[in-house]
Amino acid sequence: FPSYLPRERSGASEVRGERHARRRAKMVYFQGGGSIRFAVGFVAGLLLRETAQRKSKKPPRSLLVPARRDQKDGEMIFVRQLEADDFDKGFMELLAQLTSAGNVTREQWQARFAELRHGPEFVFVVEEKGRLLASGTLVLERKFARGCGLCGHIEDIVVDKQCRGRGMGLVIVTALTKVAERMGCYKVILDCSEENQPFYEKCEFKRKEVQMARYFRD
Repeated sequence: FPSYLPRERSGASEVRGERHARRRAKMVYFQGGGSIRFAVGFVAGLLLRETAQRKSKKPPRSLLVPARRDQKDGEMIFVRQLEADDFDKGFMELLAQLTSAGNVTREQWQARFAELRHGPEFVFVVEEKGRLLASGTLVLERKFARGCGLCGHIEDIVVDKQCRGRGMGLVIVTALTKVAERMGCYKVILDCSEENQPFYEKCEFKRKEVQMARYFRD
């Protein structure tokens, strides 16, 4: 199995069940459409994992997202949380396609990764053949309003320029939205440019109010 398959498991019975499902799962790679697109048979290999995670108060380590918004069955994309070795899989180079990433050293990366392990920021990625194709961050804001509710903020959505047009942006936004809903957020919000508004409308977001910002440095 490729390196982007789930690595963590909880409970001996879940391990045995997932291994059994993996042996029976049939995974098909679609050449030209991207090897991260799974045949529907592979879904069974992760159902036990997803069921267990829904009972937890923590965000899921991974989830499956339909490759297309208008489909409920068929090809699925595996989306997972950021891992320590993603520095070597091009995370900073990917982020630099969105914004100024700076000259981050491995030591700085490791320190920040350790800080983020328990949230409230959670970074999710899509990987193919040892390289990251897409990434996005969900920030969980703990509020006093709405009965001490949670508000989800989506940040830093980026897709590698070499694979744009394959629907990875929609996949990563859908994944973050699902995680926000699963965590009990009463809403999820994001900021975007005028030119990106049609894309987020496809993701079922609606324009609301005005963004204000004050930068202390570039």
